[in-house]
Amino acid sequence: MPLKSIALFAGLLPLISVHVTYLVAAYFEHVSWCVPYLEGCTSISKTGRYSPANYVFRATIIPSAVFMMIYWKLASQWLVAMGDKQGAIN
Repeated sequence: MPLKSIALFAGLLPLISVHVTYLVAAYFEHVSWCVPYLEGCTSISKTGRYSPANYVFRATIIPSAVFMMIYWKLASQWLVAMGDKQGAIN
């Protein structure tokens, strides 16, 4: 899988996860319907506290973390291949 695809998944999966989790939590009335970006009415952690939203959150955030780890490891290898010796991870 190319680095671009991994970077795309690492960035979009958590973004989509947070929005879907919010929608599920709001649908089940665990949080209020609002625009969290503008009103600050809820937090990410509050949206994932109750079922079924917490299952959605866990099922998507854990793979997101794995994609992020893979991306940073590949980015480190790419930097070393480009000649960076200072930030090399062994």
